[in-house]
Formats: sequence, C-alpha cells, structure tokens
Amino acid sequence: MIYLSTRMASILLAFGIFFAVSCSLFETTEAPAERSQLQQLNDQINQINQDLEEDPDNQILKIQKATLLSEYASQQSNPSDRYPIYQNLYSLSEAEETTDNSNISEITDLLVKAWSAEQSSGIRLLQLSRNSGSNQHFYEILAHFDNAIVLQPDSLVTYNLMSTTFYENGSINNAIETLENGINRTQEPNPELLERLAYLYLETGNTEESIVIYENLVSKNENDNRLLHGLINAYMISQRHSDAITQLEILADKFPARYYYKEELAAQLYFLFVSKAEELNNDFETTETQDEKIEELLEILTDAHTIYESLSTTIPANEESLFRMGSFYISSVNNLTSIQSSFTLSTEIESMIQQIIQNYSDNSIELFEKLTEMNPDNMEHVYTLHNLYIEAGMNEKADSIERSYNF
Repeated sequence: MIYLSTRMASILLAFGIFFAVSCSLFETTEAPAERSQLQQLNDQINQINQDLEEDPDNQILKIQKATLLSEYASQQSNPSDRYPIYQNLYSLSEAEETTDNSNISEITDLLVKAWSAEQSSGIRLLQLSRNSGSNQHFYEILAHFDNAIVLQPDSLVTYNLMSTTFYENGSINNAIETLENGINRTQEPNPELLERLAYLYLETGNTEESIVIYENLVSKNENDNRLLHGLINAYMISQRHSDAITQLEILADKFPARYYYKEELAAQLYFLFVSKAEELNNDFETTETQDEKIEELLEILTDAHTIYESLSTTIPANEESLFRMGSFYISSVNNLTSIQSSFTLSTEIESMIQQIIQNYSDNSIELFEKLTEMNPDNMEHVYTLHNLYIEAGMNEKADSIERSYNF
C-alpha cells in the first residue's frame, strides 16, 4: 500500500508488539490505571507464551491467548495500534485449521466480533466524512478497514469499502490496488469487485484491461444493462467504434423507446466514418480513385443521418439534442468537402457527395434556426447560424442577424 502514514506505522509497531507479548509493553502515554491493566494483560500473555513453548499443541492455552489478545486490542484507542495485535490473533486461527472444530469456533467468534467492530467504526467515520465534506478521518478510516481485513482476509465487502474510501479521497491507484488484492483473495472473483475495478481501470485510461473485465462480466450476465453500458463506454473511450455500434444496435432494437441508445448509435457511426476517412486518407495517394471505399463511407454517414432524422420526429425537441444533431451535419459537411478535395472521384460519387453536402447544409441551418429561437441569448448558436447563412449564400438573413445582435 502507498498510504505510508498508516501502513508504515503498522510495520514499525509490529516489531514492538510482538516483542511486547514476550517482553514489555508500551511505556509511554497510558494513564497509570490503564497502564496497569495493560501490564496485567501483557503479563498474562507472556505467561501463556511460555507455557505454549513447553506445550505448543495445548488448545486451551491458545484459546486463552486469543481471548487476552482480543481484550488487549480493545484497550488500544488508536486503531492502527491494534493492527499487529490482530495479526497475532489471526495467526492463532490459522494454526487451528487442522484441529478440533470447537476450538476453531471459539477463536473465530473472537475474530468475527473484532472484525464487526472495526468495520462498523470505519463505516461510521466514512459516513461522517461524507456528511461533513471533510477528509479529516481518512487515515483513521483506513486503519479500521485495514484491521478488518487482517481479521477477515476474505471479507470482500471490506475491500470494497476501503477502495471506496480511497476513491472518494482521490487516491484512485490505491483504490485499484485494494480491489485487486480483494479479487486475488478468491478463486472465483467477485462480480461486484470486478465491475468496480473495470470502472476504475476505465477512469484511469487502462481501457484494454477494463474491456477484458467487462466482456467477461457481460458474457456471464447478458441481461445486465449496467454492465453492458460499462462495456460500451469502454469501447467508445478506446475508439473501438465498430464494437460499440454492435452493442448499441442490440440495445436500440431491444428498447426502441430509449432514444438515447439511438442517439449514441448515430454518434458512433459518425466517429466510425471519421476514423475510416482518416485511414483512407493515410493509405492512398490523393490522386488515386477510391470510389468503393468512399461509397462505404457515405453509407455509414447515411445510416447516422437516418437515425437523426427519425429522432427529430419522435423525441421532444431539447437544446442539447438539437445541438448534437446540428453539429453532426456541420462536421459531416466539413469532412465531405475534405474528401472532395483529396481524391479523384467518379462523376457518380462526386454527385452523391455534393447532394449530401447540400442536404446536410440545409439540415444544419434548420436545426440552428430552431436553437436560436429556443435560446436567443446563446451567442454560440447565433454565430454558428450567421456563418451557416454566409456559407450558403443567404446574405440577407446573415445581415439580419448582424443588425439584430449589433455584430
């Protein structure tokens, strides 16, 4: 772990506390009465250690030691001071795995009780920090969850909570490491932890690892749209537009009323068009005719246009959606104009492109007229419409905007 303030303290104290159970204990800040109680516990632990050296298989002594360690830990006000004590306590349960189940049960009960107390304390402080908007309890929360993990190393909920604590305090790499540790504790990784890990991988730009996890989760949970959304987001961010389109088409067919699937599908089709246009531009000389490939590009663009056209008649007009549609048509015109100037085109393809440019120019003007009516104070819309009028040779309308807005 990277959070040195907590972990380094635990490492240093581990030496002291292990010596303490056979020698002397903290000699510093405890009040006299409390120090006396701790000293008594320490003396009892020392005596049991001596007895166990002579009789290492004595189960009663081990249970007594576990009980004393649990009591000793409860006397520590600083949660990080309890960590090495819990390590010692947990080691007793590991040693008992092949012995009488009744003995295991007594030690396990102590572990579970301590684990519950530590986790509950961590959750309480985490909620307190959220409510106050402060991170003053950050290291204390981590110490509680650290303790819970050493007591119950297979408690995936604790790894989840600890990862959340890191994430909410901006320590994303530590959040990822915590989840990875939790996942590695089990033979069959927990789906919830895997999903959170995939999300964090995505957030940190590790899209390939994110995609691998999401694809695996989706294959096992085909009807979980949340997981599918995560996978699609990973595809989009990594610019795997064809994969995103495949999944969005499935969702758009399955949920035709959810227009945002179609809207994103249209956007991904446009990005696929741009990507393939760039590939075409990089692969061939500008003098070379590539009618077949350009026709394929136009089909992709037309598919996106068809979706936007259907959306314009089926969903309520809102500024954000209209702006995206208008931007699509403007960007498409710019890209098609670039294709015209970059390649030697057949008369048929040239005519097709010119017709599409005209149609898309008309569509963009219509959409930005609606946008300026909807929000006349948005100067971005106004300037865009003004430029569209000029490019289309609609000078009177451009002049009208200049007069209205005192350009």
